Amino acid sequence: MEVPQEIFDGDNYIKSLSISQPRIRSGGGSQLETVNFFRDYKSELSVTGANWLKEYGLAGKLTVVDYSSLELFYAMFPPQYVYEAYHFGIYLSGVKRYDYIFLREQNVKYGIMSGGYTQNDWNTSQITPFLEAEFNKIYSDGGAIIYASTYLH
Repeated sequence: MEVPQEIFDGDNYIKSLSISQPRIRSGGGSQLETVNFFRDYKSELSVTGANWLKEYGLAGKLTVVDYSSLELFYAMFPPQYVYEAYHFGIYLSGVKRYDYIFLREQNVKYGIMSGGYTQNDWNTSQITPFLEAEFNKIYSDGGAIIYASTYLH
């Protein structure tokens, strides 16, 4: 008798982080599944990047993320210095005002920028050319990328 590993009920997806992880991390999940998975899963590479930024970034500077990620909380990153850009338009209009841009594993490996629970998701490739042209890449570990403003002192 085969035991179902994941449950799909129409549009409802009942996830299990431990069971879903191999399929989603190998790229087998839909965009919605991947977003939902990374909403609750803390990526070791992303936590390492968040710890690096906390350790080596300038204190009191603002960091913009696509969605308040668990990785920043696990790194004990001060929440008052995190700006959540939950919509593509807000992300682009606000990004120049911030000192650091934190891209986590979901953004880097799977190309998804998450709008959080608003489901305003967009593709990372929409902002990558802008970030590469306007910011300095100061950290990359294969699961997280951190950009710094060219005006950062």
